[in-house]
Amino acid sequence: MRDSIPPLNAADSAAEPDLSPAGMPQVPLSCPIEPEPVNTPRQPDSARDGCEPCFREAIRKLDFNRRIFERLRAIGSSTITMTKKAIAFGDSSSGIHAVVGLEWSTAVKPKIEQSQREFKSAYSAKYRELMHSLEANLRDLGRCEERYFNNRDWYARQGYMLYSFMEHRYSPDLVINID
Repeated sequence: MRDSIPPLNAADSAAEPDLSPAGMPQVPLSCPIEPEPVNTPRQPDSARDGCEPCFREAIRKLDFNRRIFERLRAIGSSTITMTKKAIAFGDSSSGIHAVVGLEWSTAVKPKIEQSQREFKSAYSAKYRELMHSLEANLRDLGRCEERYFNNRDWYARQGYMLYSFMEHRYSPDLVINID
């Protein structure tokens, strides 16, 4: 249903979640857990039957983490855009009268700038927390790979590519650019 409602403007479009952004690496998994057609009997497959629960749970956690990253990016981007516009409006209208300019430059603008710094700090803390969770999710997938397919260094060879991509995409220095 959400797909049927178009965004109000370009800023709304930028806040839409993008779970498959350009350049995102596709990490290969050994367990065949493709969605199955409805009402089709499944053929027994010992590899899938053994590995599927492990992989499904690890992928569920990873997908949840990715959705939270997207929410964080949208909130960060829209908050910084709004505060930059507020500062630009205040700067441009502060020249109307000397008292207005003095009030703006000594009382209002410093509070907005302080709020920006606090927001960036909160974003950075949440980003670090999510990066730790992402690493744990990817290492869980690596343990599934090792357990069922003897793929001992999956995280180092495959998972780390996704980790590095996510680390860059959601970096506070890119999303919360207040300079």
